[in-house]
Amino acid sequence: MPSARRSTLWRLVPPLAYMAVVFALSHSPSPPVPRALWVLGDKTLHAVEYVPMGFLWARALRAAGARAAGWGWLAAVGFGLTDELHQAFVPRRDPSALDLLADAVGAAVGALAWLALFWAARWRAGPVCPPAALGDIPGVGQKNRRQG
Repeated sequence: MPSARRSTLWRLVPPLAYMAVVFALSHSPSPPVPRALWVLGDKTLHAVEYVPMGFLWARALRAAGARAAGWGWLAAVGFGLTDELHQAFVPRRDPSALDLLADAVGAAVGALAWLALFWAARWRAGPVCPPAALGDIPGVGQKNRRQG
């Protein structure tokens, strides 16, 4: 298997595996969540559940910066929508627009966290353009031209 395909496959495994876990929990009439966590509230738990989903999808889609975060958020919210529809067919569960809204908020936090890490990594890596291109910008790279 070519390395690019293998890389794509390994980027998709984490969000797909996480989706499988969420689906399994959603399929249960009473999810196995410790009572102590219910103090946080149903909507908070939904948001927290979708933070990793937004992060993992943004990472997997690997577009440039904000596009990856946007597509990651959209993928997570799309799954949240199907998850809420799925709950209509599970005994003692019902779909909720407010749950979907909480999912969307959590997915946004996760996607934005990925975006912050992406930008931090790019900032640490320094300029993206090669030094020769910097010489074409007035006031930038002119010292390099004189020294070299």
